[in-house]
Amino acid sequence: MIIQGAQTKEAPKMSINQRVKEIRQAWNLSQAKFAQALSMSNGDVAGIEFGHNHVNDRIIKLICFIFHV
Repeated sequence: MIIQGAQTKEAPKMSINQRVKEIRQAWNLSQAKFAQALSMSNGDVAGIEFGHNHVNDRIIKLICFIFHV
């Protein structure tokens, strides 16, 4: 929450798919290198980032473990 004067504003919400892309970019990795680190295909990562593929708990835990987030 962001407080400005007497008003409060909610910070913009980021989807899990956007967050995955943000993590990959923060590590300066191509989709191919990111996919390799997660033992996934390049297409799977692209699908996640574009919102076509679902991000399940296993992928979230793996990203957290490997990339310390």
